[in-house]
Amino acid sequence: MRLDSGAFIALFAIFFLVYSAAPSPWKRWMLVAGSVAFYATLNPRYVPLLVGLGVFTFVIASYIHRETIAFRRDVLLWVGVGVDLLVFVFFKGAAPAAHALSALGVGSSSLLQVAVPLGVSFYTLQAIGCLIDVHRRVYEPPQNLVSFLASFTLFPHLLAGPIVRSSFLVPLVEKVDAVAWPTARRALLLFMVGLVKKGIADKLAPVADAAFDAVHPISSLEAWTGLFAYAAQLYGDFSGYTDMATALALLLGLDLPPNFDLPYLATSPADFWRRWHISLSSWLRDYVYIPLGVRLRRRRYTNLVATWIVAGLWHGLSPLFALYGLYHGVLLAGTDWLSRRVGGDDEVRGIRRVAQTALTLYLVFMGYVLFRARDVSAAGRYFVALHAFRAPSGAVRGSLSVIAACVAAVVFGHLLDHAMRRSALERPWILWPAMAVAVTCLALVSGAAQPFIYAGF
Repeated sequence: MRLDSGAFIALFAIFFLVYSAAPSPWKRWMLVAGSVAFYATLNPRYVPLLVGLGVFTFVIASYIHRETIAFRRDVLLWVGVGVDLLVFVFFKGAAPAAHALSALGVGSSSLLQVAVPLGVSFYTLQAIGCLIDVHRRVYEPPQNLVSFLASFTLFPHLLAGPIVRSSFLVPLVEKVDAVAWPTARRALLLFMVGLVKKGIADKLAPVADAAFDAVHPISSLEAWTGLFAYAAQLYGDFSGYTDMATALALLLGLDLPPNFDLPYLATSPADFWRRWHISLSSWLRDYVYIPLGVRLRRRRYTNLVATWIVAGLWHGLSPLFALYGLYHGVLLAGTDWLSRRVGGDDEVRGIRRVAQTALTLYLVFMGYVLFRARDVSAAGRYFVALHAFRAPSGAVRGSLSVIAACVAAVVFGHLLDHAMRRSALERPWILWPAMAVAVTCLALVSGAAQPFIYAGF
């Protein structure tokens, strides 16, 4: 089941009614049972991996917390992190390894013929962050395994984030209670916003697929049309999932941190990553970039590039994702170096802000080519198509209409985000009309549902 499916919504409504009536101590058990059941409908063969890794992380974290000898604490940390990384590398690297062996004419082992468990990239990062926090003594792990598993397996954010740290989520789980009507009302609105974004994203998916998966060379206008469609699709799909996940968690009494903040209004690459996939950016900062800075002083830009190569490989163990991470690392390092020498006002306004936003979007969109292309050579051909000024082979008006629709979709999504952030949609005179408009928009864009993009990571 998917979060945007009718079956899931119906079952969650039943679960929510029972969950709301249950005493607080039982709610943690229900969170574990409900999360495992939800995961089993999607990836039943990997339920033992999810639960097993959660139990393993809990046990290792408890031993690290109780251990007083520094060397033993370090060994326990490396064992725990090593197991988490081994799980991640094996499942994320099995398919690329099998493909590489096949290309070399070598038969691959049956061990490499495995599917990637849904959400493995997200819950392994959560496990690693938990162990590091306990080792740093900035977080005391719970003594109750159920509380930890309820946070570790929590189904709303399990498949595509946000990456919520145990130090934040476990205390919420331990004091979870029934939600008041204002909170439930906000959650329902937020879920509807996510549904609308996802519906629009699904409508744009065929346009992006046609451009990026084209067998024959395409014109520059077709390439830009596909890129705009993919940028709008990725934003609607990913932020829409985040909205739905946050709304479901809110109905369960858990207020997750934001993962998006009007990202396409960013004025620099660094500003973009402060607004897009915030949980991943902050995780990389605290558990990769800062530790590298402690060990390798005076290597700010080297550490920045290394951190974002890790970010690229987190998405997939392939040359293309490594190149994607390298691109953003160099981009962030280069713009940081430039801003330190050129300087400027802290707050950008007017024409300068518009120009910087346009340039930032161009640079981000170029990264999307690396993110979406099938392989490195396909990405190279797409870059050429974007900048070769090839004459369009089809109707120009149709392509321009699609680009305009993509811009309108992004603007609409940002307006919804801004309205929700300011609680504008919760005002009595606009609440129910807003929900009616949301349902109407969803009906208008309904069609063949597409899988969530980040569920593949």
